[in-house]
Amino acid sequence: MLKKNLIPLVILSLTISAVPVLAETYDDNPPNYFTSQGQTFYQSGQYSSAIKSFRTALREDSNDTSAKIGLINAYISRAKYYNDTEKSPKKALSDIKSALFYFVCFNGTSAKSHYSEAYASAVSNLTALEQSLKCDITGEGLVKSGKNLRYQGEFAAAGYDFYRALEDPVNAKYANNGLGDVLKILGQPYQAVKYYEKAVELEPNDAELRLSLARAYEESGQADLAAAQYNFALSASNEKEEVLNSLERICRQRVDKNPSDAEAHCNLGTIYQKRGNTEWALAEYQKAEKLNPALVISKVNTAILYYDQRKYKESIDFCNKALLIDPKNVQARLQKAKSFQALSMWENATEEYKNVLKYDAQNSEAQFGLAEIYSKNMPTEDALSTLKAQGISLSPEFYAQTAYTAHKNKDIEKAIKYYKLAIEANPNDKTLYLNLGQIYNGRNDFANASAYAELALQKFPNDEQVKEFSKSVKSRYSNSMYAEAEKLTENKQYSEALAKYQKISPQGYNSYIGIAGVYLLMNDYTKALDFYKKALAEKPDDNEILLTMAGIYIQQDDLTNAETYLKKITNKQNAKYKELENYINSKKAETDLKAAVEKYENHDYRAAETLLTGLIKKNLGGYMPYYYRAMVYDALGDFKLAVADYEKVTAIDSSIALVYYSLGVDYDSLKDFPRAVKNYKKYLELTNETNEYTKYARQRIQQSK
Repeated sequence: MLKKNLIPLVILSLTISAVPVLAETYDDNPPNYFTSQGQTFYQSGQYSSAIKSFRTALREDSNDTSAKIGLINAYISRAKYYNDTEKSPKKALSDIKSALFYFVCFNGTSAKSHYSEAYASAVSNLTALEQSLKCDITGEGLVKSGKNLRYQGEFAAAGYDFYRALEDPVNAKYANNGLGDVLKILGQPYQAVKYYEKAVELEPNDAELRLSLARAYEESGQADLAAAQYNFALSASNEKEEVLNSLERICRQRVDKNPSDAEAHCNLGTIYQKRGNTEWALAEYQKAEKLNPALVISKVNTAILYYDQRKYKESIDFCNKALLIDPKNVQARLQKAKSFQALSMWENATEEYKNVLKYDAQNSEAQFGLAEIYSKNMPTEDALSTLKAQGISLSPEFYAQTAYTAHKNKDIEKAIKYYKLAIEANPNDKTLYLNLGQIYNGRNDFANASAYAELALQKFPNDEQVKEFSKSVKSRYSNSMYAEAEKLTENKQYSEALAKYQKISPQGYNSYIGIAGVYLLMNDYTKALDFYKKALAEKPDDNEILLTMAGIYIQQDDLTNAETYLKKITNKQNAKYKELENYINSKKAETDLKAAVEKYENHDYRAAETLLTGLIKKNLGGYMPYYYRAMVYDALGDFKLAVADYEKVTAIDSSIALVYYSLGVDYDSLKDFPRAVKNYKKYLELTNETNEYTKYARQRIQQSK
C-alpha cells in the first residue's frame, strides 16, 4: 500500500542558533542549576530531559529567560526529531504548539519580537502539520483540541490552542477559562487571573468560573479580591466546604493582621453560621458589634441567625437596629417581613414586603411572600392578579420558582404555564427550556419537546447539556416513530408505515433500512434498492445490506449486479453469502454450459473447449463440463484427453452408465482392449435398456474372448 509522505519540518532559525541563544541572559546572575542542566541535555541531543530541566527551572524562577528560550529550542528540536525521524507528526504537532505557547503566553511576556523569524518559522511548521493532519482549527475545534491535550497532560500545547481560540466570540469563554487553567497549573496564577476575569465577564453567573478566579486571586496573594469571588461562588457552587475553608483562611489572616477588623469578625461569623455553628457565629457577630456598632451587616446576619432558630421576635429586634442605621436596607426589611409572616402578623408582613419592593422592585422573595399571604384568602391566580393590580411587576425569578415548585409537586399543567411565562420573562435561562422540554418528553409529546429543545439549541449552541438534551429528545422521537412504523408494517399498512418513516428527521441509516424493507414487502424492488443504496452510503461495509441487495438482484435475474454487491461482503463464511454465491455460480455455469453445448453442436470445438475448461477451473457445473469436454476431445480425435475427462466424471458420479460406454469406445480406439471390455461390462451393469449401444458393447465383449 502506498503511504502518504510525511511533511518534513523546516529547520527553524532558532534551532540553528540554539547554542548561543541558550547562553543568553538578561541579568548578571548565572544560570541556575536546572537551566545549566537543561543546556547540557539540549547540546547532547537529549531533548526530553532538557525539556524537564528547563520546565523545573521556570517553576523556580518564571523570569529565567535563558530557561524559557532553552525550552522553546528543546520543544522545536524534539518536534523535528518526532516528525522527520520517528515519522510521528502528531507528537511533533504537540511540541510545536508547546514551543509557541512559551513564545507568546508564558509569564505575560512574548518572545515574538526578539525572535520574530523563529516565531514565524514555527507558525509555518504548525500550519503545514495541521493541514497535513486535517486538523479542525475553528474556534470550537481549537477548544476541543485544547481540552484533549490538557487531559493528556500536554498543558503548554493545550494553552496555545486555547490562546488561538480567544478571538472566537462563541468559544471565548471556554478559551479564556482553559488558558487560565493551564497558566495556573504551570505555576502562573497571577497571569491566569486576567483570563479568568475575561471568562467571568463573558459569563458572570457561572459559579465555577468565579471559583476558579477566586483560587487564582488567592494563590497570587490578592486576598480581598478572592474573598469577593468566593462569596459569590458560595451560593451556587457545589464545593461549599472548600469555599468556606478558603474564606475562613482569608478572614483569619485579616483578623491576625488586625484584631480590630470588625468586618473580618463579621465574615467569620457568617462562615460559622453557614456551617451550622451558631454559637461561634453569634460570638463573632458580638465582637463585630463591639468593634463597630454602626456595622449594619452584623445586625442583619444576627437577625437571620435568630430567624433560623425560630426566635422571630429577637430577629425583628435586630432588623430594627439595622434599619435605624440604614432605613432602606432591603435585607433587613425582608428579614423583618419574613419574621412577621412566621408570627402570622399578616398586615405587618405585607407592609414590610411592600417596603422591600419599594426599594427593590424585582425582589422575588418579597413577591413570593406577598403571593403566599394573598393566596391564604384567595386562589393563586387571583392573588397574582391582585399583585399586578397593585403595580407590582413579577420578576423572572418568581415565574421560574413557581414553575419549579409546581413541577416538583407534580402539578404539571401549572408548571407548563409558568415555565412558559418564565421563558418569556427571561429567555436566557437554559434550565427553563430543559425542564419544560423534559415535561413534554415525559409525556411523549415529542413535537413540543423537540420545539423547546430546538429553541434551547438556538440560544445556547455550544452548551453540552443542551446538546445532549436535544440529542436525547430527537432519539426518543425517532424511536417512537420507528416503533409506530414497524407496527404499521406488521399490520401490512405499508403506505402509512412509509409516511411515518419519512417523517423521521434527520433521515439516516435506520430510516433508510425501514423504508427499503417496506418497499421490499410491496415487491417494489427498484425503490427498495434505492433506499438500500442510501443506507449503504452511511455504512458501506454493512454485510446484511449487501446480502439483501444481492438477493434482490438475483430475484430480478440481474446476476451482474448481484455478483458486484456479493463481492463487497467481508464475511465470506456467512451461510447466506455461500448460498447466494452458489446460486450465482450455478446460474453462470448453466449459461456457460449451454453456450458450450451450442458450440459443440455447431462443430466449434475449440470455443466449446475454452468455455468448458473455464468452468472446470472455477469448479463449477459438477461433472457436466468434464463430460462435454470429453465429447469435444472425442470429436477432435484426442482420445487420451477424452478418457481422462470421462474418468473424472466417474470419480464425481459413478452411476452414469453412458460414460462407461464412451470410455469403452475410447479405450478401443487406443487399443487398450482389457480396459475397453471392463468399461463395456460396467455400462451393461448400469443400464436395463436394449439399444444399439448395448448390442455393440456385448459384441465387443464377445469378440474379446
